[in-house]
Amino acid sequence: MIRKVMFSLCLILFLAVESANAAQSLQLKAAQAVLYDMDTGLIIWEKKMNKQAHPASLTKIATVLTGLRFGDHKKVVIVSQKAGNLNTGSIIGLKSEDEIKFEDLLKAAMIVSANDATIAIAEATAGDLELFLQLMNGTAYGFGLASTSFTNTHGLSVANHRISPYDLAVWSAMAMRNPEFKALAGMKEAEIMIKRKGEEKKLTLRNTNRLLFSDQGIYGIKTGTTSLAGKCLAGAWDAHGHHFIGIVLNSSERWGDMLKLKRFTEERCTKEIIVDFDQDWQRVRLGGNRPLEFVVISKKRIEVVLPASEKNQIIKRVYINPNIKLPVKAQQPVGKAEFWFGNQFIGRIELYPDRDIITNFWHRKQ
Repeated sequence: MIRKVMFSLCLILFLAVESANAAQSLQLKAAQAVLYDMDTGLIIWEKKMNKQAHPASLTKIATVLTGLRFGDHKKVVIVSQKAGNLNTGSIIGLKSEDEIKFEDLLKAAMIVSANDATIAIAEATAGDLELFLQLMNGTAYGFGLASTSFTNTHGLSVANHRISPYDLAVWSAMAMRNPEFKALAGMKEAEIMIKRKGEEKKLTLRNTNRLLFSDQGIYGIKTGTTSLAGKCLAGAWDAHGHHFIGIVLNSSERWGDMLKLKRFTEERCTKEIIVDFDQDWQRVRLGGNRPLEFVVISKKRIEVVLPASEKNQIIKRVYINPNIKLPVKAQQPVGKAEFWFGNQFIGRIELYPDRDIITNFWHRKQ
């Protein structure tokens, strides 16, 4: 008995240490952060993820995605006076009446965080800066991103230009599903051309994201810095066959923080198959003159990547239709199962009989 008690105490202590180690392994310098699984939509870890903050040039993730969705990628843009007059922060020195390809504006915005390029993108896409901002904010509203408030396209800090880390993660996930955006986010260098008064000027752009130049497996997304926002970074990488997004805001160690998030997914997380094809769920008994029993099975697979210390937080809820009427075909759903990770919804599957059920006898599928 004493040995059993001692073993139980040791097991509890081990699990507590594992959980504590997992938490301690993510002591970030960032004021706010979130680790997001693109494939499942699950939050793996977070720090004040719902609090609005200044996003700096992470704003350009939404700007460039909106330009890609609604703009003419092959268009040659005539730079407006508004875009040409912007000389604050990072710029490529556009002047009024310059000619530049739309795709080069996208490269400038993503690679060197050119603020003037974002104004030109907005005007070329929507014809007006305010209309473009309506497209950005409308997209956020459509996806239920209530913490998004864009008042400019570049991210220079002003009072009402705010967004939460969670909303930035969702924007980043939407953007990285776009192949053209993903290519831009991982582009280390590019050459663009500006035509001014008939003369062409070539510019070489080098990405501000130093992690792209390291052998760390980070393939995006965007840097951002202002005095109010601090140093910010959105990153993307793969682990356990899943695609992850990391957001860190106002960090004195943004590169190190992003690598900590990446290592956490690789070393502290595991893949869990929570439901598999043809998995038996439970036996169902139908009453009547001749009671029948059959097994309900799933016809779908759902897998998640979670911290190993938290996989016991997966909740499964099974619902069987109480009014099943015979006959029932094997292709006819008779119930459902839902899966949750804490208070986060993972997914839902339908449950089917493992065979055709006829009124007076079973007919096994051949």
